[in-house]
Amino acid sequence: MRNKLFGILILALLILIFALQNNKPVDVHFFVVRFSVSLAILIFLVFVIGALLGVLTSLPDMRRKSKQIDELKKKIQDSGQ
Repeated sequence: MRNKLFGILILALLILIFALQNNKPVDVHFFVVRFSVSLAILIFLVFVIGALLGVLTSLPDMRRKSKQIDELKKKIQDSGQ
């Protein structure tokens, strides 16, 4: 527990240092939309969007495997009786 907390604090410190060093605004042009945002915030948003897309694309496989596990558990219970 103590090591986990220490790791989280180190990670938070590194993220803070990164954000402070990359606080300059950058211009973003996306189709017809243009806006200015901090580089650190932009990188964070792109990371979050990528993580969400990764989770969304893996959901069907996770549901299929969960269903398969439930079926195998039922087979084990049925064969044990």
